[in-house]
Amino acid sequence: MTPSADLRARVLAAASQEPTPTRAAIVARNLALLASGIVVPLLVFVSWGGIRSAPRPNTLVWETASGAFAVALTAAILALSRGRSMLGRPGVALISLALGTPVVLFAWKVFFSSRYPGMMVEWPERPGLRCLTLSCLTAAWPLVAAVTARRGSDPTHPRLTGAAIGAAIGAGVWVLVDLWCPVAYVPHLFVGHVLPFALCTAAGTLLGHFVIALRAA
Repeated sequence: MTPSADLRARVLAAASQEPTPTRAAIVARNLALLASGIVVPLLVFVSWGGIRSAPRPNTLVWETASGAFAVALTAAILALSRGRSMLGRPGVALISLALGTPVVLFAWKVFFSSRYPGMMVEWPERPGLRCLTLSCLTAAWPLVAAVTARRGSDPTHPRLTGAAIGAAIGAGVWVLVDLWCPVAYVPHLFVGHVLPFALCTAAGTLLGHFVIALRAA
């Protein structure tokens, strides 16, 4: 059925009365979201004890954390910006980011830890559940904030964009957990470090479907 002229007029009048945020307001809101996405996990990290090096040498802490930070920073830049296209980055690039980031982080951690005697031994009392919990706590709000900041920005492949954002957040969380956790035993890394990364990427994919695909407010 074709709506009547009167109905169309009322719909247009109601739409015209809805306040439209300015570009400056949107930028300020997104900056506030991203800033809170940095501050909140740092507060959680500090409340859990912050940096714990022992029994690791300080050089090992620096090597693994600095490399992870470089990976996380690169992932954040690629995931949170649209690149040269207003439609966002190509799907292949987003998939590569989501799948390749955890591989690089894991390989970096294992490579440098294996160079120090005793750093990859099993800790029976630390299967990885505490790292899993810390990872989830520190990732929750940054993921929501980052996806909200990208709301309506990628109409072509929002799920892939969400996955890439989830991977970027997972990489940032990896840095914090790496500074807190002295264990490099491979099964522990899979449970406490890789698994939460995968959960973060999956959650980003889901949020991308429901949030990033929406028209920006």
